[in-house]
Amino acid sequence: MTLITGDRVVVTGPGHRVEPGPGRQADFTSQVLGGHLYVIPADATPLIAQGVLDRRLFDVTQLLVWKYGDADTPDIPVISQGIAGQAVAPQGAQRVRQLSSLGMSAARVPRRTPPRPGRT
Repeated sequence: MTLITGDRVVVTGPGHRVEPGPGRQADFTSQVLGGHLYVIPADATPLIAQGVLDRRLFDVTQLLVWKYGDADTPDIPVISQGIAGQAVAPQGAQRVRQLSSLGMSAARVPRRTPPRPGRT
């Protein structure tokens, strides 16, 4: 399972291991809450606290249930929200749909070039 940060989480039965994305050196927090495995890179933690990133982007269990794992889809689907109705898709993303009335944009980020936290 490739996270939006480009880091990979390899789930093996009851365990898992984290492989940092290309060029990344990050620490990770792994925790199980309500039966769900969350793997959060340290550089994403402040962005989650600020409301910039949604914690659900790192809910490995739910992402796999929704078939967003590497074996199920070549892209990472994202929804970005902007200010004054102008949503900006993450860097490297292909915009799928502009939701102007909501100030959001739906996009797909190819797994080979996922955006880094804090960058759009």
